[in-house]
Amino acid sequence: MTWWPFNKQEPEHGIPADLSTAIEAASVVFRDFGGEDGEGRLLVRVAGTGAWYWSGTNEAAERFQRMHDLPPATARKAARLLASVVASRNRAEYRQPRQRRSSWVFSGWETL
Repeated sequence: MTWWPFNKQEPEHGIPADLSTAIEAASVVFRDFGGEDGEGRLLVRVAGTGAWYWSGTNEAAERFQRMHDLPPATARKAARLLASVVASRNRAEYRQPRQRRSSWVFSGWETL
C-alpha cells in the first residue's frame, strides 16, 4: 500500500484506457453525399467498436455501452470524447491556409 492516491489503473467511472486510446486514434472520413438534402456524411471508425455513420453522441454512447459493457454515464463520457475528436478533425480538415490571390491587373500587364 502506498501513500500516493493516484495508483489506480482506471477511475471508478472513467473511460477505460484502451477505449480512450482507440477513440483518440479513431479514423474520421468526411464523405460528400449527393443525396436529396446535399448533406455530407461522416464515417467514424473506432478500433474494437466498428464503423458507423456519425449521427450524434446518443448513438455513439449506445454503441460504446453495448460493445464495451460500460455503465451509461461512462458511455456518455466516451461519446463526448469521440465528439470532441470528430470536431477537432473537422476543424483541421476545413482550415486551410489563406492563399494570396493573383491580381488580374498585374498578370494582364505582364502579357502585353
